[in-house]
Amino acid sequence: MNIHPVADAHVDLVTYLLGQSPPAPLSSMTSGHLTPEGLRAGAVRLMVCTFYCADRFNGQGTAKGRLMELLSAMASMSAPLVPAFSCQALEQTFRDEAAPPGYCHLVENSDALLETDINWLMQRGVRIAGLTHVGSNRLADGNAVNSPGGLRAEGRALLRDLDQAGWAVDLAHLSEPGFWEVLERFTGPIFDSHTGLRAFLDKPRNLTDDQAAAIIERGGLVCLTFAPEILSPDNRASLDTVVAHIDHLAQRHGADNLAIGSDFGGFFDVCQGLEDCSRFQNLGQSLTGRGYGEEVVAGIMGGNLLRFLTPLYPE
Repeated sequence: MNIHPVADAHVDLVTYLLGQSPPAPLSSMTSGHLTPEGLRAGAVRLMVCTFYCADRFNGQGTAKGRLMELLSAMASMSAPLVPAFSCQALEQTFRDEAAPPGYCHLVENSDALLETDINWLMQRGVRIAGLTHVGSNRLADGNAVNSPGGLRAEGRALLRDLDQAGWAVDLAHLSEPGFWEVLERFTGPIFDSHTGLRAFLDKPRNLTDDQAAAIIERGGLVCLTFAPEILSPDNRASLDTVVAHIDHLAQRHGADNLAIGSDFGGFFDVCQGLEDCSRFQNLGQSLTGRGYGEEVVAGIMGGNLLRFLTPLYPE
């Protein structure tokens, strides 16, 4: 069996660790989505760890305060993971199985960026911004907002700043008008860090075929999630469900712009066959069994995401 190094585009590590009772560091975890042993067993080499700022924290002062809490928690709770904030570090942590797994960051719901120095955040490994979560903030409307609009003035101004600073934008959770406005206004890298497809579950959270095609045409990534609630209508999903979503896009666009954003730590239901991070290699085996070539499988499992991330961290 070939072992494929894994790079995961969306891991809610801090939220997961803070949600333990009592909150617990990763080094102490022995069960659940994310454990040190599970990362080793699954050959997880690189993770984009999120700073998930729930909508209840939106607003001046509270948003920044929550982001600072999450930054502090990541620093104190994430061992044995190591920062991978340069192209060299990203390559090393992904290629060297003897090295500890590495991480970089995205902000999920960037309301706090209106009061936070983005250059200061860049020094701490944050170079990707998801503008919203499911609700409305000062930037834009999320995917659960009725009759949503596009970006607000503050959102357009922040987008210009992110573009000039060389950030990437995560399109997950944006309402559809906001999605298309970002593609029109933003010239930098784009991706959807964790998503399902409306061809399988028609809800605003998921990408339409046109949206997925637009991301891919821009050279971005579509990263498929393991979260059952956005993979199938009955909230029940399995390894085969995830492979079906991947296959849907691969048959239409090829696989060079496909990746995985598990959302481990961010959902509660079970995806059969992909129950936790130790099961990642099941996905590679399944794709190989479906006739996908070794190079293609290696790309989906991690190589495509590594290629996307390294230009964000040139130093």
